[in-house]
Order: sequence, then structure tokens, then C-alpha cells
Amino acid sequence: HAYRQTQHGSLGYVADCAFMFLDEGGEWKPEYSKLVARIADHVDRVWCTPDSGIWELSEHRDFVSSRVMCWVVLDRALRIAEKVGGARSATAERWRATRARIFDEVMERGWSERLNAFRQHYGGESLDSATLLVSVMGFLPPDHPRVAATVQRIVENLSIDGLVYRFIPNETPGQTKLPLGELEGAFLPCTFWLATAYALAGRHADAEDVLSKVERSGFALHLFPEEIDARSGAGLGNYPLLFSQAEYIRAVVALDRSRRR
Repeated sequence: HAYRQTQHGSLGYVADCAFMFLDEGGEWKPEYSKLVARIADHVDRVWCTPDSGIWELSEHRDFVSSRVMCWVVLDRALRIAEKVGGARSATAERWRATRARIFDEVMERGWSERLNAFRQHYGGESLDSATLLVSVMGFLPPDHPRVAATVQRIVENLSIDGLVYRFIPNETPGQTKLPLGELEGAFLPCTFWLATAYALAGRHADAEDVLSKVERSGFALHLFPEEIDARSGAGLGNYPLLFSQAEYIRAVVALDRSRRR
């Protein structure tokens, strides 16, 4: 299943890291532009097809987080082109048009009035903490009403004792009928996304509370596992997990920058 699954959104992290590297003064080479262009062209072709989503689920769906991360690929490719040249090319215009199509589709089909939040996948009525990426990745401003509502709903329904879970298993395609907290531990990258969303929105005390909660869980070296059992505090899954480390740093940097502003 791991090598057969399709995850369009994973390329969003590659493009985002490439833009960060360039924006922070990294030495840019022509082959980097070629790589980003190949990624953007691929996403331009496949973004509208169902995939396994960020959680590598067995049933392919139109996951909102996948669409958002496809938007990120094109957005970062365009921002890179603005810095190094090519922003007015026919290819860039095509990326720009597709980016707009993705945005409009997510806003129309990805939002659930019943949930008052972004849904896990089109046509569904379940929550997914990966929709925190909407503000973390800049798809919408952190103070947008839909972002604020989604954050609140995730806190209310996908967290236990301040730690965030990926989704509700019995509401997710191909998962077991176990309730929240029984299938797995709280997923630390999701928990750190919540801290980042708080930081970006200027909710510094809330971001600090989330980070402190994890830091006090017995990880004195600030090396974090994949998951935490919210009831016992025990680390679960891969340790240390680079995904957790990267999102922890993202949250800390976001909080520091927000405070400076």
C-alpha cells in the first residue's frame, strides 16, 4: 500500500521548501528552477484527480488538504518565478490560472456549512486536522472567518487535553470504527500546526500553551515522536520523527515572528 498510494499534496512541501531556501538567500541554480517547473507541471495535470491524501488512506478521495497543497506547489512556483525570472511566461500564466481554479474549487466544495469548517474530502461531512494547512501554508489569511471557525471545530472535536488527532476514525474512509483516541495517539505534526495557526493569528498565549504542553511531555531534548498518548503522555510511533521536528520549528519560528510584528 505504501508504494502504490498516490499523494499529490506531498509535492507542496518540496515547493515550499524551495521557496524558503530562495527567499532566505540560498544560492539558487538553474537546475532548481527546472525541478520546480517539473513539479508544477505535474501538479497542473493531476491536481483534479482523487488521491490517498496526506494520511495515505486506502480509499482515494478528493481530499481538501491535497487540493490545498497542490495550490501551494503552483503558488510557490510562481513566487520563485517572480524572483528569478519567468513570471510572465505562458507556462506561468497556465500555473496562475490553475492556482485560481483550485482556490475557487476548495472554497466552494471544500467548505461545509453543517460543520462550519473545511471538510476532510469533497462530499463528506467529517473533520481532518490537515485542513489546518489552509492557514499554515497561506491558502487563506490566518484571521479569515473560515480559518477561525475550522480551528475552533478541530480544537473542539479532534483534540484531547490540548493534543490534536488526525481525524475521527469511524468517520474516515477505510478506517476502523474505533472512537477518537482509541486507534492511535495524538499526531504531533497536527498539534504543531495548531500552534502555528494560533501564532499566525496573533493568539500568542494559545500557541505558547500548545508548545509548552508538548515540551512538558518528557521530551527534554526536544526530540519528538510521531504521536503522544494524550492520556498517559507516552510517546508512540517513530522516534524521533523529522515531520514532527520540522513542524515544531515552523511553529516556534511563526510565534517568534508574530511577536516581533
